[in-house]
Amino acid sequence: MPAYPKITVICSIYNVAEYLDKFISTMKAQTFQDFVVLFINDGTQDNSIDIIKKYTDQDEHFQYVHVDINHHIYQGNVPDDYKNAVNYGIYATRNTALQLVQSEYLTFIDPDDWVENDYLNKMFYAAEERHADIAKGELCKNYENGRVQIPTSNIEILREKHKGIPIARLFCGSQAITCLWRTSFIKKYNLR
Repeated sequence: MPAYPKITVICSIYNVAEYLDKFISTMKAQTFQDFVVLFINDGTQDNSIDIIKKYTDQDEHFQYVHVDINHHIYQGNVPDDYKNAVNYGIYATRNTALQLVQSEYLTFIDPDDWVENDYLNKMFYAAEERHADIAKGELCKNYENGRVQIPTSNIEILREKHKGIPIARLFCGSQAITCLWRTSFIKKYNLR
């Protein structure tokens, strides 16, 4: 893998141990392999970091980051004193991670979510082929009963959905987690 992969996945960690193995397995299965996942410890109180450590020790796609009480950013192997990471909240954690991103693109994926195996591949090539600063995907909720739902209450989107128009063209709400962003675009406009 080159020093700076094409995509950085920012993943904020706070009490998500029960979801991590599934999330990590979906990342390991990506058909597009030129990526890194930054796991940012947001002061988690469960054993999430112990699970992450298994993967950061074995796979260069996964890296550990935390911010201590003095606002120092630590990136690298999981330190023995990782419990000194502070819970600053998901937005502060993501903004901290943005300072570390040096890849061409970035995306946010929450650890209690998972993505299809071709997610990064489709998003990357959609942005590249169109010279776009943002590529947008669909967001679905997958329930244990097997029901899948595209969650929106926007009347205009629901009307268009019934006409057969692809939801990805219409659903452009605040779902930052379904976007691939060109890093230079984020930094140029100081988007947070």
